[in-house]
Amino acid sequence: MAPGIGVKIDPETGVLDVSPAASTDFSYTVTADVGEGEYSLSVDVDVYSQEDNPLAGVWSETGENGVNTLLFTSSGEFAVTINPYGNYQDYWGTYTFDLAIGDLVLTADGANQVAPEGVGIGTFEIGADGALTLTGHCLGAWDTNEQSLVEGCGHVLER
Repeated sequence: MAPGIGVKIDPETGVLDVSPAASTDFSYTVTADVGEGEYSLSVDVDVYSQEDNPLAGVWSETGENGVNTLLFTSSGEFAVTINPYGNYQDYWGTYTFDLAIGDLVLTADGANQVAPEGVGIGTFEIGADGALTLTGHCLGAWDTNEQSLVEGCGHVLER
């Protein structure tokens, strides 16, 4: 692993441990050798702080038939899944946010299906209870009778 400051891998379990001392200024490269050098795999791991990007992570809507999964990566990508099966995602893209004023813009770059009247511009707030409230965004909902994606706005999500 490079650079090794603030991160370590347990040689027995392979679990990656990131300490609070780890730098958030760059990617860590994690390399694994399998089968005594028969196969090698490397991946870059971005370390982020919740203070810099409180959106990063996996969120789920608290009500029924809403957003099953809203994923925000620390590198500015998002994915929405309303009605999950397998690794399916309804739509995905990039996001930008302004932490000081709470603006959040989601820009879809690809989709299997999109929400009718979908809106990706609005504001966000993370409450004292940790819930994420999206105002102005219409990410969609699932109509169980029609078995289809329908308009859905005003999302409250939790980790």
